Amino acid sequence: MIHFKKNASIVIQTITKYRYGPRAVKLTEECYDSLMLSLEKKGIPVFSLPYALDWCQDEVAKYKQSQFKNAILRLADVYEYGKVLPRHIIIHMQPSESWQNLIEGYISDITDAGLYSRTHLRNIRHTVTQFCCFAEYNGLSGIEALDYNILEQYDQYMRESLKAFYIRNC
Repeated sequence: MIHFKKNASIVIQTITKYRYGPRAVKLTEECYDSLMLSLEKKGIPVFSLPYALDWCQDEVAKYKQSQFKNAILRLADVYEYGKVLPRHIIIHMQPSESWQNLIEGYISDITDAGLYSRTHLRNIRHTVTQFCCFAEYNGLSGIEALDYNILEQYDQYMRESLKAFYIRNC
């Protein structure tokens, strides 16, 4: 179970990086502790996605099942790809004050230009905030640090994220 603990810690680090709250982190840890105990009791030496999903369905309280299933899918990503795939991560949009000031300045400038409807401005704000949060969560301290590497990472995130794909296409 050495790999289990290591991979579970990668998931915890990832959701912490993307600012998941303490409750989400605690539920994820609880899921992994309970799942590991179940695997050990059954004599299963390695993580098994089918077993984990069945265990979640059969053994976990209904009100925790969706959170546990997400935790299991993230863990499966780490086993298969070495990281949590964007389709299983949501960017929580809480930019720092400096990023928020940049966003507000940009929105103010395009609002003053009068080229966009109120609805379109709301969509622009959402998209820009999501990108800025992604940049911040990935170590950028400001817009001056923006480079092609982070743009490529964001493009990859958008391509891998089913929800983001639909948002981007709209």
